[in-house]
Amino acid sequence: MKPSQAGRSAGKIIGGLALLLVGAFFWLDARLSAVAAEETGLSAWGVAGIVVAAVGFVVVLYGVWQLATNVDLAADVAARALYTQRQQDAVADAEARRRAQPPAAGAP
Repeated sequence: MKPSQAGRSAGKIIGGLALLLVGAFFWLDARLSAVAAEETGLSAWGVAGIVVAAVGFVVVLYGVWQLATNVDLAADVAARALYTQRQQDAVADAEARRRAQPPAAGAP
């Protein structure tokens, strides 16, 4: 994954939830008004509520996808850092073992 794929997800999730709730409110209000007036079918407010709720749902899904992408990027960075640290530790251990060995016979 590329770091350029990282993005903020909280705003998308919160905004999507807000749209979802507002759309559901408009749809429910339109349905209750229709029941009270003994009408059938959807009003323009009901359709608008459904559309707004659908857009909100899509935005929430996009925010969750972005959040998952950010988690994957963080895991990749952590794995690379761990690999690099292990490589450096192996080199340092080899150097320490080399220094700890007694000098060979005849060596200055």
